[in-house]
Amino acid sequence: MVIIHSGSPLKGLDGVEQIIVRQQKILFFEYRSLPDLSAFDIVVHMQNLRFLNLWILSLNLRREYKLVHWGIGTSSGNGLHQTKNLISRIRDLLTRFSDAQVLYSSFALPLFCSVVRKKTYIANNTVLSKLSQDFSTHEKDSVLFIGALNSRKGLEVLLEAFSKLLLKQPGRLKKLVLIGDGPMRSRLERMAEDLGIKENIRFVGNIDSEEDKIGYYRSAAISVSPYQAGLSVLECFSYGVPFIAFKNAISGGEHLNIVSGETGYLINSKDELVERLLEIDNQHSLAQKLGENAFKHYRSKRTMGNMVDSFFQAFDFAVNR
Repeated sequence: MVIIHSGSPLKGLDGVEQIIVRQQKILFFEYRSLPDLSAFDIVVHMQNLRFLNLWILSLNLRREYKLVHWGIGTSSGNGLHQTKNLISRIRDLLTRFSDAQVLYSSFALPLFCSVVRKKTYIANNTVLSKLSQDFSTHEKDSVLFIGALNSRKGLEVLLEAFSKLLLKQPGRLKKLVLIGDGPMRSRLERMAEDLGIKENIRFVGNIDSEEDKIGYYRSAAISVSPYQAGLSVLECFSYGVPFIAFKNAISGGEHLNIVSGETGYLINSKDELVERLLEIDNQHSLAQKLGENAFKHYRSKRTMGNMVDSFFQAFDFAVNR
């Protein structure tokens, strides 16, 4: 297996060859100089229309390899939508020239024509959680956030909601743990001090090791990321920790795993966030049930094996066309 990308060498990919290519920006588009792809049987390309290579590879009718598009299938910058517009029509057109398509979820299927849908496979986006275990029945004392500390996440909303939780009901959830680092950290530390909750918030910083995260998942009753819900949703589920996010959160479809009242909550307002946190704090059995459901959902439908199987199905289809 070969991964071609324009970033720094990736760690922990034993047995995988990496080819680093040069990246150029041309107006609103990006271009990556690619090696000769004729040596490959199957090429999987991220379905990002800003990458000029997607256009070039898709429209190359003389290619000898099989081309598989992989992506969200729609725009996710302001929350997923199923609106047919010029961009969605271009995406549909280019995908007609591919040999197969793999989508993060089934959400975007209505945006594609019947010809494309027949060669589309759903590989629900997920994470490999090697130490996955159900912590839903463990003693809980915290609310968790995991991810980069940037302005897109709605972390100020989370701190305000947590401060109101402490004022309304000083129950078992007395800590807010933030795992990650980023440009918002200093601002959030000042905000915590201004709200008078500095002693209740722990800024852990970046943690790369699964082993080092275990303790935080064990003690977390709920994980919250108001405005962006990505792969942290599945990572939390893999340890029996339910999730709260806004319905219009920025997401590649991972937030669709959150079913309100079953595996967490998709909320509409800041006030509702406070209400849900109060419920989790007061109703231990509810929090436990949500966690159990989240863990079962991950183990039965969102393991890495589930995702890989869908890719293999797409590869078989492409090769046998």
